[in-house]
Amino acid sequence: MTVTPISERFTLGGSVAAAAAGIDPFRSRVMLWAELTGRVQRDASEAMEWGKRLEPLILAELVERGYEVMPAPAEGFTDPERPWLVGHPDTFVALAGERGIGECKTMGQWAHRANGSGAAVPLPYQAQSQIYMHLAGCTRTLVATLVGGQRLEVGTVEYDHDAVELLIRLMADFRDHLRRDRPPAPDGSDS
Repeated sequence: MTVTPISERFTLGGSVAAAAAGIDPFRSRVMLWAELTGRVQRDASEAMEWGKRLEPLILAELVERGYEVMPAPAEGFTDPERPWLVGHPDTFVALAGERGIGECKTMGQWAHRANGSGAAVPLPYQAQSQIYMHLAGCTRTLVATLVGGQRLEVGTVEYDHDAVELLIRLMADFRDHLRRDRPPAPDGSDS
């Protein structure tokens, strides 16, 4: 029997970047660590299922609004220097004459209000966008969020080298907790 070393088992992607970095208001680093190490089972929620089902409709609406939408590679992207850093963008979109990342999101109206940052794109989606832009070599991301099933909000995220470096550093630190099988320090949140 071949056992895969723990250092090769754990990959981190854009979808967990905010939690791994400790900036996700809904999932702490401790909760993510517990999920990834198998200590807590997180089943797909009904909201997650609806998000997957609504993605083609959101993409169709973007096309209707004049955006050029292109498929992203199914195999996704891997950082050549950090094989543990991966990403699977939803799509590519033409933005200002360049290929950009396209992300489709769904969010309940109460979660949207809880975002509270005042930003057009919530912080966890910004973190995910930065990682995907880093991996795919893009400079912009279009984030289309269906809020409360009733309103599509479209925002853009610009590539920020400093943000990417900080996210990667925090994600590498989190991955070290996974590798050592030691939880990160709790942050005092409900999660």
